[in-house]
Amino acid sequence: MSDAEKQETFSTPERKPYETLLEEPMDRVALLKQYLTIGSYLVKDYQDALDDQERAPAGPKKETAKKRVNNTKKHLRTFEEHSIHPIFGPLMDDLNDRLWGIDPKMRKAGTITGPDQRVTQLIAQIADEVAMTEGNNAKEVEEAIYNITKGGDVQLAMRPLLHGYAGEPYLRRALISLFERTTGDRTLTEEKIKNVWLIELYLRKLGSSLNIGYELNGLPPADEAEARINAFTRNPQELLEVWRHIRRDAPTTFAKALKQLPEAARQKLIDQDIDSPDELIDATQIDYEDLVLEINQRLGLPGRLPTDEEIEARQSDLGEKWQEVMPSAGFKEEASSKEISAVWMPKGIGSSRRQFNCHYRSGNRDESHTVSDSILNPYEEDERYWRVQAHELTHKTHDVMLHKGEHTRDAKGELYLQPGSGNAVAHSIRETLAMLVDNAALRYYKTVVKKTPPQSGKYPDTKYALTIRVQGMYGLGQLWTRQRINEFIDADSAVPTVDAVAAIYDDIAPRLRKAHEDGINIKHYRSVLATNLWEYGRYDGINYISNDLKIDTETDGPQINPIRRAFEKQFGEDWLWGEKAKEARAVLLCLYVETGKHPQGTDEDIEQLAQFVQTTKPEAALEKLQALGIADEYI
Repeated sequence: MSDAEKQETFSTPERKPYETLLEEPMDRVALLKQYLTIGSYLVKDYQDALDDQERAPAGPKKETAKKRVNNTKKHLRTFEEHSIHPIFGPLMDDLNDRLWGIDPKMRKAGTITGPDQRVTQLIAQIADEVAMTEGNNAKEVEEAIYNITKGGDVQLAMRPLLHGYAGEPYLRRALISLFERTTGDRTLTEEKIKNVWLIELYLRKLGSSLNIGYELNGLPPADEAEARINAFTRNPQELLEVWRHIRRDAPTTFAKALKQLPEAARQKLIDQDIDSPDELIDATQIDYEDLVLEINQRLGLPGRLPTDEEIEARQSDLGEKWQEVMPSAGFKEEASSKEISAVWMPKGIGSSRRQFNCHYRSGNRDESHTVSDSILNPYEEDERYWRVQAHELTHKTHDVMLHKGEHTRDAKGELYLQPGSGNAVAHSIRETLAMLVDNAALRYYKTVVKKTPPQSGKYPDTKYALTIRVQGMYGLGQLWTRQRINEFIDADSAVPTVDAVAAIYDDIAPRLRKAHEDGINIKHYRSVLATNLWEYGRYDGINYISNDLKIDTETDGPQINPIRRAFEKQFGEDWLWGEKAKEARAVLLCLYVETGKHPQGTDEDIEQLAQFVQTTKPEAALEKLQALGIADEYI
């Protein structure tokens, strides 16, 4: 958004940010001092609560101490998340623009017409190189790059062109080169490391730490998280399922990877099945581009982005179809206690191509409401658009139900949830439920819409499986960088020196590339450090796979979310659309409220939520929803 667009959007009464009693200074230095004072208190309060819980005897006093821990954890996590942007946001937003080839000054003025000089020169250079290699006309290649990226929008190269469309091979190679060289800029990546360093230093000044940050979000300590990610990416049963998806979805690429194997072994894997990932230890490296292109071609996907008319038609069609499958996605304001929501479809160059849900409070202490906006990428192909739509609207519905729980009283006159319970729900739980729904949504789309049922197992297809695996690599990039930064801070190197930042880059960048080859040897264009490091969220990446980071004790295979297992046990694998779908949806809506009582994302919380699914009678769920004021049309 330009400055004028921001002003217009957030000055409207229904979207005006929440006004607190505490006046925040406009000067960033003064704001930093205020935040350090408040944050230091919240860290100490949390640590004192942990100490009290440790000392409290079993029984009522232990339970009281536990409640205090949960409450202080909620306050500290919320503060840490929301205090970073006001202080560091200008630095991060400016760098993010430049990383993707956008002039920050032109964004502010609302005058973006194309990429900046760096990316403009890169496009011309890549066009020359491709033309020389392929025998094309350089000017025609350059024009093709601009045409397919809607005027030089580099973000469209990764999301969604390379992942979701089947364009000309020479043009796809040009887009990969554009993406890698734009985001692989060492100078800008080192600047990003510096920004992360400043944020880590700020959090350390509060008295917080990397492990506290993970703990606040229901995740294991940093070292344990790293070990769990490695165990997840190397788990034999996990690898076996992914290999079987590749064999089914991209047989030519699969066969190509077997070229160095003995003929008998190769024919067995092609003609029969894979019995163990050990059979593929000597497989050659798979190029992710070859893999995805073959899948896209087999799916009959087009070689261009949709037009504005096609986007509008699809948004209406798939939006309506999703509300038929999940009626709660169509919650209106009167059904959600003053909850304002919208779906945004930014199209212009410079728009974020990452889908997300943004929720915040609007108003003041006397009268307020929730704003929940879903930002979708209008250029995704239908199948992915469908799945991501389901994911992001699940976040919106989750927010609605938490808000209802905080504002509705039961038959005894007590609130279903205490005020503030919604803010206490950790990202790991929010993403666990969003992933539950988007997995089921994709299975529905393949089974009912496309009439091509997915093979049984944890993942619906190859793309989905590899998307989940990439979250592990992303989590490692985030974790390793921050670990190295904290090592320098511990060694009294508070200031991010040129040598220190360079050392971190030289250490992490090659490790990250190697991590993408671990388990299944895939050359992935998303292995550059800059796109695996997000300043705002230490835990981003890991929070999507928090329930994958352990072995399933029932099967010794890939961990299937206990909540998903509970839904499938109670209502069948087709719980989203089968005979018991309405019963399942009723329990799901009540589950959203229940997360306000088990908000921390720990293994214990997840198991309790899974138990809730298994033990809640559908009739009781329907009665509770009626008491919460949810009309039957939304169930």
